[in-house]
Amino acid sequence: MIALAICALLVAGAVLFAVAVLRIAWIGLLYAWRAFLHVAGAIVARIARRDIS
Repeated sequence: MIALAICALLVAGAVLFAVAVLRIAWIGLLYAWRAFLHVAGAIVARIARRDIS
């Protein structure tokens, strides 16, 4: 019975740890995507400005 409780606690901890890691990775991906869009937008704007002038 004690072993079962310990296993349940380990599984719960592993699930919480996986959720936390996935959340951090997801936030990192969102920030990387926003940075990429920002850089791409700046490059496109620079090219467009050069073509107009």
